[in-house]
Amino acid sequence: MMASLPSYREATERPHWITIVAPHVAARDYARLCLVDNRFHAEFAPRMWKDPFKTIRLLGRHPAEDTRRLQYFLTTHVERMRLATRSLVLCLDFRDLGLTAYHFFEHQLWNGAKSQENSSRLASAFPQLRCILLDGTPEWLVDSIARDLEISPGSPTTLACLMFTARKTATVFRPAFFLSPLVKSVVYLDLSYAPGSLKATLLAASLPCLRILKVQGREISDDAALSIFALFKQQLWSLDLSDNKLTDAPLEPLVLSTFPATNSRTAAHHDVEGSLKWVANVGEAWYGRFGFIEESEHSSVFNHPRRHLADPPVYTSHAELASGDQSTVRHNGRRPVRRDTPESVKQILLGKPDRHPQAYEGAESHDIRAAHGGITHLRLNGNGFSLQGIERLIRESPGQLEHFECDSALIEIPAATLNEKRREALRHLLPRWLAPAKFTGFVGASHLFRPVFCPQLQVLRIHHSLLSQIPSINAENVTVGDSLWIAEAFFEPRAAMAFPQVFAPDMNPRLYSLTLTNVPRYSTGPFIVKILNFLRQASDQERKIQDTNAAHSLRVSASLNGLRHIHLEFGEDPREAAPDALDLEGMDAAKLLGPEDEEFSFFAQSDWASSSLPTSDPQTLDGGQRLKNDRELFHAETPLFRPENPPPYRPGYAETQDQYEHHHGDWNGQVFAVPVWVGRGVSGPHSAVNEYMRLLKDPYLTALHTNVGPASPSHVLAGVPAGSYIYHAAWDAIMAPPVVRKPTAAELGEMRDVVAAIKEYRAKTKSALSTAQQAAGTLDVPLGEPHYHWSGKLDISFPSVSHDSGMWR
Repeated sequence: MMASLPSYREATERPHWITIVAPHVAARDYARLCLVDNRFHAEFAPRMWKDPFKTIRLLGRHPAEDTRRLQYFLTTHVERMRLATRSLVLCLDFRDLGLTAYHFFEHQLWNGAKSQENSSRLASAFPQLRCILLDGTPEWLVDSIARDLEISPGSPTTLACLMFTARKTATVFRPAFFLSPLVKSVVYLDLSYAPGSLKATLLAASLPCLRILKVQGREISDDAALSIFALFKQQLWSLDLSDNKLTDAPLEPLVLSTFPATNSRTAAHHDVEGSLKWVANVGEAWYGRFGFIEESEHSSVFNHPRRHLADPPVYTSHAELASGDQSTVRHNGRRPVRRDTPESVKQILLGKPDRHPQAYEGAESHDIRAAHGGITHLRLNGNGFSLQGIERLIRESPGQLEHFECDSALIEIPAATLNEKRREALRHLLPRWLAPAKFTGFVGASHLFRPVFCPQLQVLRIHHSLLSQIPSINAENVTVGDSLWIAEAFFEPRAAMAFPQVFAPDMNPRLYSLTLTNVPRYSTGPFIVKILNFLRQASDQERKIQDTNAAHSLRVSASLNGLRHIHLEFGEDPREAAPDALDLEGMDAAKLLGPEDEEFSFFAQSDWASSSLPTSDPQTLDGGQRLKNDRELFHAETPLFRPENPPPYRPGYAETQDQYEHHHGDWNGQVFAVPVWVGRGVSGPHSAVNEYMRLLKDPYLTALHTNVGPASPSHVLAGVPAGSYIYHAAWDAIMAPPVVRKPTAAELGEMRDVVAAIKEYRAKTKSALSTAQQAAGTLDVPLGEPHYHWSGKLDISFPSVSHDSGMWR
């Protein structure tokens, strides 16, 4: 983004030929070209010196000498450099240097101690320095630079550091560092995975320009988080609180203190997206304020003809509207995603590696320094949040979130919250060996990421259950492989019955990038079916966007981009969790991601058996009569009826009336009463509703008559009347299957490799695309049907091994 419009001369002047060819010149030639004349020096010297350590890497210098090279550069070479040359240094990026233990000056980079009254050596040597990146560097370097930047408040300085990162370092930053005028202008600050109390240091900080704060892995408690919110309020637009010790307690203060006051949601797109209807003075502490989605004819099924059109420009009659106020207006859906990663911010402040750096005024006035009225980029991975807490966070936000991450959320099983007197009677819902397990995921929350709630959302990183309906099970007494099988065999059918609506690309066509976390490495079938169906839906979406562009060819940028990036982050591999149970000799890691179409499975020839099961068949009586196994009993007791095969229900069901119970509550001092729907009293065509009524009628489950709240679109799809209130505790209990057991070795052996299945599907669709291109005699064939090859970027990652998935793109 340009800081200001160019002058007439700048806009009309033809660029010099050196400027045109400079980006294509190798870094090894910069030094010689600087000696040609002043014109060449002015073009190539800034490229060579703006990021000197990056230039060292481009020159291919061996990292074994990086420690001595760094010491010489900062202590000797700098003194011999002209001020004009030193002023070209804009960034000191130490991350890629091969630094080792350092004892030359007793762990100090410079000789002699420095008090806060002395000027900074870095500020004196590099007066235009903008970025300091110390991620993963030794303590002696971080400590030396941190203490060097500590000068007394009010001391004159010309240095305006805009970016400071010190991830995974061992230095404890003192409060004096954050009070130094040298870091007062910092826009990007990353102190993740570092020791010391963050609360003690940041509370004394004076960082009025800070916009991006990353504090991952700092063991931040709820109280410390509240202090951060109170300190920065709506100053930040990007906050990363991942891998800390947070619970639901600070989520409401997060919304009230740091989110914008202006609401980005609007009812102007009701026909396409639906709209929100809030109920005045009615709510519950666990849920928040009650509200419903009012659906249109098309919004509930996501098939409006205009759903892929970008928003038209917003005009105002107020000429004095400030540019800062415009940031609160919903963007048109085509705006590039604002990046807050270290490489992106560094590129903004310095320019591309092969480009001439922009002037300081341009970097200072860039969009990353602008006040956006509150947090728009929020990362909450690796904490102890519940699904209810995250759902309330999304509902109570003003719809401003553009980038949201939460890789897992605790799903509360109501049976586990009942008192001990009741628990014995609930063993059929949750067996003892599974009772300590933690269930995580985003089952039933797909509607929260629609434009009606999140109109600005462009990047989402979320648990895979948002579209798979398969929760993750974490238990010490259950192996990784067993948990994958149990989740699919027993919990997925129940979740699909209770929450039939899953996330699809057209639920939010404004979403550009989707990352699914903790993806199961192996599947019994349901996950593979759902992820392949999602890829097919993504292909269908881009075909419809292509048709929209053709139909509105006279309009510039008529359509949305749609989903263009899918990233699958796989969870723990059962092979690595139980290496003794598998024979891995001769396995070629490259074969798994190779171009062959043959199916590949690590389970096909393994004897990976559950240690909890005896070797003999436990389902056989002494007389040889075979008993039904637990899975057969599960399907016999709780059949999963489909629309084409509805469950049996009593004659006269159509003549019955909806039944309600009255619930009285208190919301912000206002007493209210709402009718809670409890079904029709007799079995009907919806299996989830039948189970809901059964749970409510169970005399041992009276504690499930709690958590009153509005029915979501997924509840409505399962059979609940739209606009009704239900007992969410009872409905959530539907997810607990009546029978749960561990798998046998044979059942584990039948699990398919998810990566191989996706690779096979991509190869199949790509082959169909090639066939269509050959038949048409051109590469320009319509997207989507009949080949359904999605042209977006699909990549995968593993927790411990990095693979190149370029073959899928």
